[in-house]
Amino acid sequence: MFKRLKNVRGMSLIEIMIVIVIMAMIAGLIGRNVISQFEKSKVKTTQLQMDALKTALQDYYLDNGSYPTTEQGLVALIEKPSSSPEPANYSPDGYLKGK
Repeated sequence: MFKRLKNVRGMSLIEIMIVIVIMAMIAGLIGRNVISQFEKSKVKTTQLQMDALKTALQDYYLDNGSYPTTEQGLVALIEKPSSSPEPANYSPDGYLKGK
């Protein structure tokens, strides 16, 4: 029923180990590059968020003549503050999108 192939050989343990070592080296190189790119993207995202806050604060200042107070905080860029000093020309849409 089953015929035995005479000239077919399997891979030896040494050959399998060499392939595993090569694959591990390739995975290590790729993994290191992916992780470094991930770290760079986190830094870039933070810089973009800080730029958005800076722009929103500048727009608030241009409209109202002053920055939000410490008491009002950055929430003043999303909703109109009710505490003193109340902004005179607050944008109806706020200065930042989202919460």
